Amino acid sequence: MPDESQALPEFDSLYAALKYGFDEIQQETDPFCRLAWLIERQEGYFQQAGRRSPLPRTLGLSSSEPLLGDYEKVLRDYHELRCEPDFPHRLIREGITSATRNAFLAVLGEVERDDPDFGIDLEDEQVFNEIEYWLGFETARLTARQPVSGVVAALDELRRARDKLNDPNLTWGDILGRVASAFVQAETLLRQLFAFYGRAFYGIEYVNKMTSQYEGERNVSSIDDEVRQRLARESGWLRGYRRGRWQFGFGNYCHLLHRLDCWIWQAIRSPRDEAESERGIRFKEIFGRDRLLPGQQEGGRSVCAPVKEGNSITLKDVPISDEFTSPFIATLQNLNPLRPLYVHEDDPDFVHPSNLQNIRDGARKILDTFIRLWSEAQETIFPPVVLVRRLIQIEPDVVRIDYVPEAGPLNCIRVAMADLPFEVEVTQLLGRESFLYVRNGQGGIVSVLLLYPIE
Repeated sequence: MPDESQALPEFDSLYAALKYGFDEIQQETDPFCRLAWLIERQEGYFQQAGRRSPLPRTLGLSSSEPLLGDYEKVLRDYHELRCEPDFPHRLIREGITSATRNAFLAVLGEVERDDPDFGIDLEDEQVFNEIEYWLGFETARLTARQPVSGVVAALDELRRARDKLNDPNLTWGDILGRVASAFVQAETLLRQLFAFYGRAFYGIEYVNKMTSQYEGERNVSSIDDEVRQRLARESGWLRGYRRGRWQFGFGNYCHLLHRLDCWIWQAIRSPRDEAESERGIRFKEIFGRDRLLPGQQEGGRSVCAPVKEGNSITLKDVPISDEFTSPFIATLQNLNPLRPLYVHEDDPDFVHPSNLQNIRDGARKILDTFIRLWSEAQETIFPPVVLVRRLIQIEPDVVRIDYVPEAGPLNCIRVAMADLPFEVEVTQLLGRESFLYVRNGQGGIVSVLLLYPIE
């Protein structure tokens, strides 16, 4: 925006300053141009009146001179370099004076709404909202509206499904469908966990490297036949998946996540070679723990899980038979036998319409167990799922990543170039759902970052 302040006529009021050229700026859709115009009118009027505004200080400027040169460039540079996710909210609240805000609403009401009294009865927050809406930053897609789906979305959906079980008119088919959806949703979350931690531990070729480790483990002479057969079965799943002949299911992911948990612990506690040791050191450096999943010392040696007894489902404390199996996996393993009842209707007596109350009660116990399990794991093992909006190099060795998390507004982090994942073409993540794991370093620059696409 060129310097128009010297060409502006003398105004006897802020209202007159804002009314001047308002019709032209109404045609402008770029939110930066609209904001620059609003600032230019405030600064021009204040200078003519021999006054000073708080705006330069809010923008971190020592004087208003840079503003008088090119308002729009100053605003864009500030937005990009300061990396503040609350832009332009703080600017409107702290930099645009209340007199300017009120005068602007009066002009907006008269010209656009044909209401000269518009804004008189509005509270401060309503005034801010009206101005932000007029600026159009959200409609210009500077904040992302696309939803992202991870454990937060899963929990919301599960809670809605559980609440709907209270509907007395719900049919047995509706109840079965809600439980079936919960297991499909669980399978999706387990797939996300497997993909994220598989990449974090083994790298982009995690399926191939896990297959190789299976083959190595099966050749260890000290393991018994039962374990060897289990390893062979799981290895076969991976080989089939790699060849495109096999899709994992809910139970398969439980086994694979358990095995990954074992091998992460092994790499940290008793690595068998240097490569395994390096993987373990890296995992512990990033995540600050020596297992993928919390063990029995943290979660207990038994789990509270729904169990079928006759034609009903009850909650029981079930001991964990294997000393290394995590309570997280043990809970899923106890849920797995109930899945055929609701998904495949394997037991005609259980799913009979005469057993409706037990079907409903069991469904509630299953959904409650999933809700409890996902809630407890939300802060410990689930990586955030985000939508990457922008990637901007702001310094020779620093990049800024703008992203929208599942539950929250646009956020941003400053990342050292060296911490960008070398095995991922980061620009390909723009506009895509991605996993994001961040450990902050010094001075607001991220020291460890994992950023992977959702497969």
